[in-house]
Amino acid sequence: MKLFKFTFAILLAIMAISCHNNTKNIVPAVGFVDAFEDATISQARTGFTDALKKNGFSEDQKNIKIEYRNAQGDIPTLSQIVNYFVSEPVNLLATCTTLSSVTAVQKNKNNTYFRNGIANT
Repeated sequence: MKLFKFTFAILLAIMAISCHNNTKNIVPAVGFVDAFEDATISQARTGFTDALKKNGFSEDQKNIKIEYRNAQGDIPTLSQIVNYFVSEPVNLLATCTTLSSVTAVQKNKNNTYFRNGIANT
């Protein structure tokens, strides 16, 4: 848990720096990928957004944009979602479940994806 908090703080710092370097009107974007629908997985997503809010990032405050996509258990759809987020350059690609994490790592040729355990909820 301490490792998660530490890595989450680093992640937020990177997002803040990247936003600061751009124009002030640009809101950082988070691409959140779920491989399938499940009650436990939805709790992880809720925890992720709650942690963002706790650290001052909220869509209500319009200082972050979270784009959520769910593959509904379909592997080609999962690949398509990750390809979309890689091509759209989001500031952070968050994944839920190992399947989403592996797909994101394989599809991101720029190595800008934050490794499993940092952005994976």
